[in-house]
Amino acid sequence: MVWREDRQRCLDAGMDDFLAKPIVSADLWATVQRVTDSSRHSSDLLSADVLLAACGDDEELLRKMCETLRAHTPRDLRNLSAALEECDALRLRRTAHNFCSMTAAFSKYVASVAPELEDLAIEGQLSGARPLLESLAQTSERLLREVATLTIRQLREAAARS
Repeated sequence: MVWREDRQRCLDAGMDDFLAKPIVSADLWATVQRVTDSSRHSSDLLSADVLLAACGDDEELLRKMCETLRAHTPRDLRNLSAALEECDALRLRRTAHNFCSMTAAFSKYVASVAPELEDLAIEGQLSGARPLLESLAQTSERLLREVATLTIRQLREAAARS
């Protein structure tokens, strides 16, 4: 089946899991639980190798990227929450898309949840978005703590461990 090939391509590209449409609620929650459990037990929330490549080994650029993430994440999470409260699927989709773009260099996990929110918004299934948003908010808080004083040296060490 085609979805098996799609799943394998996604896994090969570094995704944590894959769900074929139409999304079955029980499958979605099982996947979210599995992925969040694995990220809680891992000290690899930060994608050191990706971030190191994104900043080009430049300490000043890393500092600016981390400042931008710390400045925009709380605002974006508030916007996601407000869009969900207002049942504004279009705003939820756009904000989730932007959030994914911003976080992709920092955390494969955080950047993988945002597209799930985007998909739910596109499908108009906002009732399933609340647990994802809560997970995203909690994980984002951890990510912000990790980047607060991050240095190139720490990134290199983390990348070497992974």
